[in-house]
Amino acid sequence: MRAEVWEWQEWRRRLLGAPGEDLSQVFSKVKVHTLRETQVKWATDERTRAFCDLALHLLYEHHFADGARATLGGEVKLFRNLGPEDLMRHAARIVPDAREAEQLDRQRWLDSWRHQAAFLDDMLAYLFRPSVVQRRLAAVHEVLVTMAPRMTLAQLIREGTQTELQSTLAEPIVGLQTFIQAALPRQPQIQRYVHATETMSLTQWARLYEVVFSGYGLGLRPGVTWTDIARLFRTMIEGALLKARTHDHLPPRQQRRQHPGSRHLRHAPHSVHHRPRRHRHPYPAPPPASARASTDHPQPAL
Repeated sequence: MRAEVWEWQEWRRRLLGAPGEDLSQVFSKVKVHTLRETQVKWATDERTRAFCDLALHLLYEHHFADGARATLGGEVKLFRNLGPEDLMRHAARIVPDAREAEQLDRQRWLDSWRHQAAFLDDMLAYLFRPSVVQRRLAAVHEVLVTMAPRMTLAQLIREGTQTELQSTLAEPIVGLQTFIQAALPRQPQIQRYVHATETMSLTQWARLYEVVFSGYGLGLRPGVTWTDIARLFRTMIEGALLKARTHDHLPPRQQRRQHPGSRHLRHAPHSVHHRPRRHRHPYPAPPPASARASTDHPQPAL
């Protein structure tokens, strides 16, 4: 798949976390032998984050751009081009503001981390911040909640699956995370990051399903949790993602009804049951009566 050339500002925007995020909790290797006050000052300095943005952009170019060989052996190493001199040259090439680029020099890098291993630890911690994933999920969930009032549940599942697939495949940060996870599957640091991210993601999806399914008058069967529902849907989506990445495209919209992932996802509500609505769920609004009566909507016998 051809990687898009991400401009500097857009790349940095995609790596943003929550508003007011304290990066001193992320950059734990900066100025490690100094006072805590100094560590916090340097960790929250914009240049510290910029070095990591540069390194991740260079890593993305190296392994995802046209002609890149994403291998771990031979001449191409996973982090081979992320030294301070490499980052200086990359800054001079892609940072529009010449003064900003000049501040990202070798001495500043050395004063911050001293050696490559410390920098890579902080770079990976920065890449796998749960807040980055949470920001993307919030945007996807907002779209799904907006869709819900005008669709049957089965329609929402199909449209929602497509929305999540497109969001994931179009997001270069997800691509980098997946690549590094596959390259370093036994690295304890990566395992911790992936576990934390997946736990947060499942929790977010479980909350969304509870809201959306309740809007359709559905509740859980005994012994089933919303996390179980979220895990089931995630398994289906991961299978569809693997197929999309392998075939380098998503199925056309007119074929979506026949897509294997969509057919399986339509069966996911078997873990829930209809229940009387005691009160109107505040958000999202239930679909119109004509939609609820559709044969495309799950029936009480499910």
